[in-house]
Amino acid sequence: MLSWLLFLLLSTFSASILKMKPKCSSNTSSFLVGSLNTRIEAISAVRESQPHGFLMRSHVTQQLPIYNPNRTPLSELRNELVESLENYEDVTSILDEMYDYYPTIDHVNELYNDEKNGGTKTLLHFAVASSNTELINTLCIKYDLDIMIEDSFKYNVLESADNLGLLDMALYLIKKINGCALIPFRGYETFIHYAAISDREDILRVIKRSGFYNFEEPIPDARTSPLEFALFRESFKAADYLIKYRAFISQNALLFCYSVALDKLKFDPNPAIFILSRFPIIFYWKNQSGLDIMLLAVKNDLLSVVEYLFKSGYDISSVDYNLYVEAAYLTDSFEILDLILAEFSLKLGINKK
Repeated sequence: MLSWLLFLLLSTFSASILKMKPKCSSNTSSFLVGSLNTRIEAISAVRESQPHGFLMRSHVTQQLPIYNPNRTPLSELRNELVESLENYEDVTSILDEMYDYYPTIDHVNELYNDEKNGGTKTLLHFAVASSNTELINTLCIKYDLDIMIEDSFKYNVLESADNLGLLDMALYLIKKINGCALIPFRGYETFIHYAAISDREDILRVIKRSGFYNFEEPIPDARTSPLEFALFRESFKAADYLIKYRAFISQNALLFCYSVALDKLKFDPNPAIFILSRFPIIFYWKNQSGLDIMLLAVKNDLLSVVEYLFKSGYDISSVDYNLYVEAAYLTDSFEILDLILAEFSLKLGINKK
């Protein structure tokens, strides 16, 4: 009896558990299994893959120099630098320390107090004033020098050297630093312009030998060429040197210089003859009055100029007028008329008796 009751209780408990178990359809079961398999494959793929590209390309922020509370004060380093200018190795060491401690300042191009002479100047100004070529070499090689910076007296390094009577140092800078000959000088556009207008062939020679400048090329942003300056100011030595190396000059600038020379032909024919001899292409060019150099020479009774022009190849058949007829209106000089007539006879093969 007791065993039968125990069997009945166990059967009832099992039936109630079976009724509580949730049921799912065959479709639901398939979905769950498929989804689970997909997730397993995805997880496996991610585990075996490399990091995403956008993570690899993420911007790395550059870290600023760590502030050093024990760094030497800038004012102290500046004073130490000026006091050590005679020893270029010490200068380099101090500058390196300044750039390490204060990297946002362009120390080599800063202005420093000149306790001895007053004012402020760059390290290159100091080096030029003391003729310290070793320091100049060090600064040129290791640092990016700004040669346009002026000292407190408004002198760049070339002007400072000239003001101190140290033209040799100015020329040394030109030979050492690319572009130094192109900085303004004494109110002129460049140092080359100054050399041209001053008729300083020796300076032009140094500039040419430096290898930094090609005379055939126009100077960037310059309003006038050095050769135009030399011709206009009658600096014939400088002009000859520039012409020798085919220095640039625009056609308009050349004609302007020639017209100015023609205007004073009566008083001084040398400028016009100089330009004509170097640029024979303008032999027959006429001024605003419609006169070329031959007619101007005839008009001003310049027998020597007329003779020179004939000897230089002036061809009466290359002009659009009859030279003898025009000359008869312009001059009463029988010598000039006779000279022109002799040229006509020679051109026509007639022996004048």
